[in-house]
Amino acid sequence: MKGKESHSLCFNRVLLSIAAAFIFLLTYQPSTANSAPNRVLFINSYHKGYEWSDKLVNVISKHLEKEVPGVELFVEYMDTKRFKLEEHHRAFLEFLSVKYAERSPHLVIASDDNAFQFCLRNLETLFGEVPLVFLGVNNFSLDMIKGKEDHITGIVQHADVAETIELALGLHPHVKKVAVLTDATPTGEGYLKQVQETERHFPQIEFSYLSGRKLTTEEMLKRLDGLSQNTIVLLCIWVKDKVGKYTPCKEIYPEIIRRSPVPVY
Repeated sequence: MKGKESHSLCFNRVLLSIAAAFIFLLTYQPSTANSAPNRVLFINSYHKGYEWSDKLVNVISKHLEKEVPGVELFVEYMDTKRFKLEEHHRAFLEFLSVKYAERSPHLVIASDDNAFQFCLRNLETLFGEVPLVFLGVNNFSLDMIKGKEDHITGIVQHADVAETIELALGLHPHVKKVAVLTDATPTGEGYLKQVQETERHFPQIEFSYLSGRKLTTEEMLKRLDGLSQNTIVLLCIWVKDKVGKYTPCKEIYPEIIRRSPVPVY
């Protein structure tokens, strides 16, 4: 139930950010009879069929259609869970440049880290100083948008790692170790830093890291097999391993739970 409430809260924050952007947009770029500010480009870091992405697209499109008369929503997927961004970065940039040459968006939404970083590097070249709303970004700092605060806004993704660990330790007072699973994606790197920053609050606990930067999925599962009974697993995210192999959450998460001899949080 708590997870559902968190998702709902996140979506509400997304919608508030978009609403704020449109209010700004109406004053930032005056409407004309021939060019109403109603074209929105949604750049998604992941792919259609990825549950998080699908929910965002569905909720955002539903509310934009309701609140913005005549809105044109364009959705593009970077597919970075399944493919390396470096391999198609230039092609994706060229694709956007050609496709939207005559239909430049009035607002861009960037979902998650890869799309946000892509927009920071390329958006002005593509579309000029277009308003940008970001969401699902890890390890955000104001330095990232320094000098651009007047046309960039959004919400930051931050998991309450300490609260989760405290809950687990309360349920399993014998636990002395936490095995942390983070994969080889920017999201995984973000979670890794959050957990490392949390370690100092639990000096009595030994933390170990099963990282997708260093392990294949099969190697990670074998490491799980050997965990001692005074351990819990903190599963932050695992969809891509060190060789770039992508495994959907709906497949790998049940397998992690099945293979782990200790509780998984």
